[in-house]
Amino acid sequence: MIRGVSSRFTIAIALAFIALGRVSGAQSLAGEARESRFETRAQLESAMRTATSQRRDAEAGLLQARLRQGDFQEGDRIVLSIEIPGVGAPDNTLMLLGSRVDTAVIRSGRMLQFTKLLKVPDLSLEGVLRSELVDTVSSYLGKYVRNPRVRAVPLLRVAVMGAVGRPGWYLTPSDAVIADVIMQAGGVSQSDVSNTVIRRAGLRIWSADDVRVAISDGLSLDRLNLRAGDEIFINPKRQWGVANSLQVVSAAVGVFGLYLTAHSLQRHK
Repeated sequence: MIRGVSSRFTIAIALAFIALGRVSGAQSLAGEARESRFETRAQLESAMRTATSQRRDAEAGLLQARLRQGDFQEGDRIVLSIEIPGVGAPDNTLMLLGSRVDTAVIRSGRMLQFTKLLKVPDLSLEGVLRSELVDTVSSYLGKYVRNPRVRAVPLLRVAVMGAVGRPGWYLTPSDAVIADVIMQAGGVSQSDVSNTVIRRAGLRIWSADDVRVAISDGLSLDRLNLRAGDEIFINPKRQWGVANSLQVVSAAVGVFGLYLTAHSLQRHK
């Protein structure tokens, strides 16, 4: 189950982000700002070519799958703000025919439903990257309404497991840095972040060394090519207490006793 308090807090942050966007009055996020938050198709293609040339096959595979399938999975959530401008008012200000903010869910077939926002058909997000989301939704809605203003905050559902204060599933903005996601889960407990790996369907996709560099460089979940269902796992440090020491000593004494017995039998033959 997704942590309710944390998910509500995350969505509140997303809504605050959208509210700040409204104050700015921009129709959508500027291209440069989008590129700084999410990896563009050109950046991913360049990274894939580099990974392939350097024989980093696992990373190249992740990038290739992302470029082909897009970033959105069934069950993902997107905080959407859609404004529909109306005609000019007498004071030359712009009237809004409608303004809605809602959390949309990606349904079967990677379909984005606008049921609570607008009465328009569902939109397929197959092959769409996070950096392409605002433009894709804006272009699609433009077929049905005039000059829609769209802002979007994609949320990512990831597991944070192992030696953390509150292990579980969390909703987090997909441009959040990995260190912040670990802190959202209560921070590291009886370990340190250098023991962190990232797994997908039980298979490790980023090693502890990779994650250590990612944390040092402040990389986001998007930059790490994560998708819904991925797991951030902090390996607990092995604790050597009195009980562990006694077990080791007992095992050593047992082995030494077997050696003496075998040696004694060999001498009496």
